Amino acid sequence: MTSLLRATTLIGRPVVTLDGESPLEIKDVVFNTTSGEILGFTLRKHGILGSPASEVLRWSAVHGLGPDAVVVADVESLSDDAEDSLGDGGDVLGNRIMTESGTDLGEVVEVVVATGRHAEVVGFEVEAAGGSRSADDHHVFIPLLDTLAISGKKIIVPDAATDFIRDDLSGFGSAVAEFRSTLSGKAN
Repeated sequence: MTSLLRATTLIGRPVVTLDGESPLEIKDVVFNTTSGEILGFTLRKHGILGSPASEVLRWSAVHGLGPDAVVVADVESLSDDAEDSLGDGGDVLGNRIMTESGTDLGEVVEVVVATGRHAEVVGFEVEAAGGSRSADDHHVFIPLLDTLAISGKKIIVPDAATDFIRDDLSGFGSAVAEFRSTLSGKAN
C-alpha cells in the first residue's frame, strides 16, 4: 500500500529493530535529485539535540515504515557512512519551482514522499508565489514526474503541472497519478 507523507514528518522518528532495540533516529531524508527515488536516511542519536551518527540507513534495508517508527531487521541493517554513502542527495527546501515557460510557482517548503515497497518523491509543498491569499497561509502541492530537472536553486516542471496543483495533501495522490498518466500519454 502506498501512502503520501511530508518528508519532515520522518525526522526524529526512531529506528527500531524487530527485537525492539532503538539505536538511533532519523536526521534527514536523502533522495536522488534526478530520479526522485528515496535513497535512505542520515541518522542521529536520540533527541532533538542528538549528535549525528556515522551510520546511515538505506531505503532497501527498511523493513517497515509506521506512524511512530522506522523498522529494520537488526542493527546490522545500518551502514557506516564512510563505507556506504547515500550518494549525492540534495536539499531542495528553499528552491524555486518554475514551469518550462518561466512561470514562478513559488518556493519549496516541503517534500512529499510516496511510501510503499518503493519510495519516491512525488511532489513538493510550495509557498505559492503571488495569489489572492497572503504567501504565509497559501501553500499548494505541485506534482512531479518520475524524473526531476533541477538547475542550481530552481526546479523546472512541465507547464502542464499547473493543471494538477492541489491545495491539500488528501487529494494529491490522485493528482500525481493523473499528471504522470497524462504526460506519458502525450509521449506516445
